[in-house]
Amino acid sequence: VRLLADLAVLPVADQITDNTYRVYDGACGTGGILTIAQERMREIAAEHGKNVEVQIYGQELQPETYATCNHESLLLILAICRNLEVT
Repeated sequence: VRLLADLAVLPVADQITDNTYRVYDGACGTGGILTIAQERMREIAAEHGKNVEVQIYGQELQPETYATCNHESLLLILAICRNLEVT
């Protein structure tokens, strides 16, 4: 999953500016790729001295995987609000 994020971001890493970026996954499943992509974009931007906000969006057809993705997103938001490190 990390490799997929790197393949998407590293070719344009030198073009990243202080900005807000949106990442969309049309078949997000449980959202793992989205959260890793968000994390990697922030890391790569920081390595280039840039401050970015990365907003993630996804959709999922299957109700069970959508529920899992939604649950994971809520846990991530809670962790951020509590200023905890999520691994």
